Amino acid sequence: MASACLPFGVLLVVNDDIDVALAGVPGLGGLHLGQDDIPEGGLAQVRERAARAGVELAIGVSTHDLAQIRRAANDGADHCGFGPVFATDSKRHADAVVGLSGLLEATRVVSVPVVAIGGLDEHRSCQAIGAGAAAVAMIGALIEGTLEAIEAKVRRIAAAIRRAAEPLSLDDVARLVPSIAREQLEVLAHHGDDLGVRLELGLPPRFAPFVRDGKVFYRPCDVVDLQIASGAMASPRDQAALVAVRSHKR
Repeated sequence: MASACLPFGVLLVVNDDIDVALAGVPGLGGLHLGQDDIPEGGLAQVRERAARAGVELAIGVSTHDLAQIRRAANDGADHCGFGPVFATDSKRHADAVVGLSGLLEATRVVSVPVVAIGGLDEHRSCQAIGAGAAAVAMIGALIEGTLEAIEAKVRRIAAAIRRAAEPLSLDDVARLVPSIAREQLEVLAHHGDDLGVRLELGLPPRFAPFVRDGKVFYRPCDVVDLQIASGAMASPRDQAALVAVRSHKR
């Protein structure tokens, strides 16, 4: 599988098996661990073994609640899977559904990329991206009768996800967050990476508007964070509802 992925620049990630991941196979650059697969010494132990073997690995961890995702991030995970976001038939003994509001909370408490998983299709994936997920994982939604049909579906879903992740212009943000002056939004985009600014405004670690070619842009989840900070939404359910509506309009 690694030799098939390598020519296309596709990263192959090993699930659960640390020994296989450390075998030094060209094209194999990732390891994903479930809660029961992490050794007693934590991820530091895995990285020590990888260093001795001369292997570089991106390590991800599956998490199912806020305590687990905080622990994984603090333990040095490069990314965290979180879910199931929705009910799934792909796992016989799945953990409790966290919902879109649970995913949104998870993306706000850690700074590492969060991968949404569980019951995702094209529409729900766009909702997950709007909530702040960096990526999505799918199984059931990609099952089709032929390879050609699978490829067509993957391309369509990938295009939809890219649209859902498109940054918003300053004018769009000013319209969506009218309680904050346009000038303040522009200043905030230049200083959003300042820890003091984030703490003062109650913004999470993920908050990261940016300036490109002299123009200010906010990611969809940055807008949600601003609305929460400004008191426009009182509960995770309100937040999830906004994400769902915006994703549907896209």
